Amino acid sequence: MRRDLKIGDLVNHCLFLRREWMGVLIRFEEKHPGLVEKAYVKMVPGTKYENYFENGYGWVYKKWLWVCKDREEVK
Repeated sequence: MRRDLKIGDLVNHCLFLRREWMGVLIRFEEKHPGLVEKAYVKMVPGTKYENYFENGYGWVYKKWLWVCKDREEVK
């Protein structure tokens, strides 16, 4: 897994198992220019925590997210 987040990445939360908490990165929030603090994610349907956010979308601090390196991690 890697930490350099980009919009469209499939991400995992570091406190949950990879296959249980998965989301697609939609956008970032910057409090100060160049400092990304939060990421807006859409939870992946069919995962254990697909209802982690009330409507399937929500904000997570960037420091908690990891990007799936390859599709092998998703299976």
